[in-house]
Amino acid sequence: MIRETEFERLMRVAEDHAEIHARLVNWARWSRDKIRQGHCRSIEYRYLAPRIKEAEDLNASPQPDPLDAEKLHSVVCDLPVKHRWMIHLWYIHRAPAQFMRRKLGIARDALPVELDTARVMVRNGVRRG
Repeated sequence: MIRETEFERLMRVAEDHAEIHARLVNWARWSRDKIRQGHCRSIEYRYLAPRIKEAEDLNASPQPDPLDAEKLHSVVCDLPVKHRWMIHLWYIHRAPAQFMRRKLGIARDALPVELDTARVMVRNGVRRG
């Protein structure tokens, strides 16, 4: 029997979490869209790279639903600190598992379970309204 890697366990989303996972992905896309990148004060910031149509097609992603994202944002903000940071790091920053374990003080085997627990907390918060 082949052992499942930690990354595979983290990427697997339970069937009953599929809806909240999709909504969290929408929320993360909405949150990342709000982060504006600045530019340096030198003349080089004016450089425009040539546009490649294939790259634009690959980078095209659906626009996030802002109303649903704001509802989810208020639910995520009400989570306990550890779970809030876990959702934030996993969905918005796409942080590596080792970084999340170290920052949140989570054991190696417990990260997938903790992430599922955080998703359940978000799902229950959405149901409460």
